[in-house]
Amino acid sequence: MPEIYHPGDAEWIQKMLSAMNSTTREYARDKYAYVYKLRRDEDPVPHRRDNTGARAANTWLRLFFKKNYRSMKGYTEEPLLAPKAQPEDKPKSGNALGQGASQ
Repeated sequence: MPEIYHPGDAEWIQKMLSAMNSTTREYARDKYAYVYKLRRDEDPVPHRRDNTGARAANTWLRLFFKKNYRSMKGYTEEPLLAPKAQPEDKPKSGNALGQGASQ
């Protein structure tokens, strides 16, 4: 668990962190605490500070998990094929760049 978090979010945080590998989990745990402290300390209204920190940190963790979940599970995709640079029948025509003469 992160060094600091809102007690009401403990179950959700634990669920998110348990789905990660150990290296990613350590990074996410430390970054969660960093975001929580940073945003909490920025809020000028004392009674809203914990909620502000929790909301920012939870948003960060949710987006981090969504972005990295497939790679954490080992899923990869073939790179997209780049379009051919020049048409085979007219290799120096400039058509690939949209510079061909209009006919």
